Amino acid sequence: MLKRDVKLPPRPVNENDYLPKRYSPIPVQTTAEIKAEINSMPEYHKYLRKRVELAHKQDAFHALEVINQHSTPNKHLQKYFSREENTDFFDKNKVSE
Repeated sequence: MLKRDVKLPPRPVNENDYLPKRYSPIPVQTTAEIKAEINSMPEYHKYLRKRVELAHKQDAFHALEVINQHSTPNKHLQKYFSREENTDFFDKNKVSE
């Protein structure tokens, strides 16, 4: 196949492919412009409000969960000390006043 291609005449050269190309400059936005554009979006404000509300709800839930854990007695400890063989040591070694 290559031997056949060698016998063919060369392809024509497109001179426009070798001309220097002009690129349009990419518009660069500063961070202040980007922030101003984001702050002008009403959807972004809704998103921020929901995010803050969710954070407050999570904080409140965590506080209530901690309070609930401290207010309920530990069932495993109650079960352990309800058995007589586990409290026998404490009963034998009581300090009498």
